[in-house]
Amino acid sequence: MRKPHRFSVAFFLLILFGISLSAASKTPVEHFLNSGHGTAVEEATREIAALFNSIQDEIEVTVTVTGAYYDKLIARAVGGVLPDVATAQRSNLTELASLCTPLEPFVERSPLKRILVPPAVEHSRIGGDLIQLPLVVQPLVTFYNEELFALAGLVDPFTLHTQGDWTWDSVIRSARRIARDTTGDGALDIWGVNVTASSIGRAVLFVTQAGGYFFDRPVMPTESRFNTPPVAEGLSFVHSLIHEHGVMPPEGANTWSGETVFYGGKAGIFFTGPWSIGQSLQAGLADWNMAPAPRGPVNADTAMHVDGLQMMRDVKAPDAVWKWMEFMVSDPRAVRIFAAKTGRPPATVSNFPTYLAVMQETVGDKHMQSLVDVLMSGAMPTSFVSPIATQLTKVYEDEVRKYFAGQQSLATTTETVHTLWTALLTELQQRRND
Repeated sequence: MRKPHRFSVAFFLLILFGISLSAASKTPVEHFLNSGHGTAVEEATREIAALFNSIQDEIEVTVTVTGAYYDKLIARAVGGVLPDVATAQRSNLTELASLCTPLEPFVERSPLKRILVPPAVEHSRIGGDLIQLPLVVQPLVTFYNEELFALAGLVDPFTLHTQGDWTWDSVIRSARRIARDTTGDGALDIWGVNVTASSIGRAVLFVTQAGGYFFDRPVMPTESRFNTPPVAEGLSFVHSLIHEHGVMPPEGANTWSGETVFYGGKAGIFFTGPWSIGQSLQAGLADWNMAPAPRGPVNADTAMHVDGLQMMRDVKAPDAVWKWMEFMVSDPRAVRIFAAKTGRPPATVSNFPTYLAVMQETVGDKHMQSLVDVLMSGAMPTSFVSPIATQLTKVYEDEVRKYFAGQQSLATTTETVHTLWTALLTELQQRRND
């Protein structure tokens, strides 16, 4: 009676041994994710990793989420323990370029070569090298509160767009009808507009629509264009929303608090990107909709934000790492998960129908075509790329916040930023020459 029992134990141990060998044989891939991308992105990435791990038995993806992202990534590089994949933002690509593996050889032999959104690919290059694999493409558009427009008896921005009348002037007219101080304390309880224009990535929308840009080029700029008329016109428009028309408080331009105001149903117009779809869902805001960006004095162009995946240098199993990256970017199941969680459009043209279908299921008819229509355009990037991006950005933020707060003139602001930017860019060029 003992022998069958001993055989069962031995057989059970053999099975366990086989399972442990199978698990040990899987190639580990660590995906390093910036917590700054938000809870929705974290949840989506973890769910996609779990799906990927469940449908194949060769690779095991783990997701590491952390704050102080760039400092920790650099520290890990110094310690010789880089992760395999990272999700960084475009503005930091120059700082990370030396830590990354150029991806052109992988894309050239992949079906992705034919389906990636062309502008997203160009936005992912540094010095000619494809440093990141585009994951999502996010143009700045108009979000608006349908209820506040209806209560004010206004035609909504999407309808105005179809009539050719969604412009800076109609933004002002609409915002003035919506904005109000309901308590009589002198402070706006309902904002007409929200845009954090102290962020270059938001102000670029208005500067672009005025026909200009901050620098001579968005990648590795060499000259400041901050003292040009289009920059002055774009910043002046935001300033007028605060101080002339009274439809947004200074904090709307100078802090990110206006996002909470919009998600709380207390702002009529919000210039933002598709990431706000997921945030609106999480906040429980139902009365939002979308329209294209308004037309400015020169054009109706928008700006585009591209997030992507970077393969770190000297990875032990590059083919396995690429297989994971390719899956997350292009597999329709992965795109479906990411879209449902975050609302962010994919960087693969073949998955546009999947994205639109998911959005229809998730949020209903929200004029999603407004996004897709501009994804293939060569929109200006929301962020510029430079080794001194942090210093240049700080100069911008410090000075324009004074202007939007009414503490400094436009002329002083544009000349100060231009002078300081020129000095920083000249110093950078001298270091390169040395």
